[in-house]
Amino acid sequence: MAISLRNHLLNNLSLSICSLLLAFGVWRAISSSAKIHATIPATIFFYNTNNKKIIAPEQCSLTVYAKRSTVTSLIHTAAIHIDAQQYHNGKNKVLIKKEMFDIPSDVLLLNYTQELVINIEPAH
Repeated sequence: MAISLRNHLLNNLSLSICSLLLAFGVWRAISSSAKIHATIPATIFFYNTNNKKIIAPEQCSLTVYAKRSTVTSLIHTAAIHIDAQQYHNGKNKVLIKKEMFDIPSDVLLLNYTQELVINIEPAH
């Protein structure tokens, strides 16, 4: 009986492997298209700095609702772009607006840090 079962499994090994790969593919397709809520980091970038030293947080948190595959890629690419030219030397409050985020249009932004305090020092 044990030899018969072993022969049966070995004779159908290719069918078993194909079934396993198909099941994995279906699972992957379903799970990657499922929408999830996630809190991810967004890197803060300043432009038009005119060689000024800007002391600010490097990241802030975003809560998003999107496909799992999109969220996975956002973990490494989410960014906020802030024009430093509109702020003066010393302490500044930066109001974060949705337009500052570099995220795909199919991502629903649920929550984020809405205000940052930065310090700008003159160029030496």
